Amino acid sequence: MKKFSTYLASAILSLVVFTSCSSDPAEIDVTNLEEPCDFVDAMQDIAEAGFEILESVKGDESKLTDDDKERSEALQKKMGEVIEEAGKKEIDFNDCKDYKAYQEKVEELEEKMRELR
Repeated sequence: MKKFSTYLASAILSLVVFTSCSSDPAEIDVTNLEEPCDFVDAMQDIAEAGFEILESVKGDESKLTDDDKERSEALQKKMGEVIEEAGKKEIDFNDCKDYKAYQEKVEELEEKMRELR
């Protein structure tokens, strides 16, 4: 019974943690980012959200709606906040094993953006 209670408590805690997190990259609380991989994950989420906006208009920035523009600006601002917070905490992105994959993903997204334009 004790094991079951432990599993139940873990499940409830996980549920609370995962449902309380914002799924919108523009709303990431950068002060909660601690480990290098937290920062890398946040930057990847922001980059992908930005690409989705550009992809939705097939790279034609003149077709961006006001909402798209506001969201894009919010994402750019949030990326700056993430990078600034990483600097304050002296985070070395290379300490995250996923950083290289993030860099490759960003290069891939940039290539797709060039293709769309």
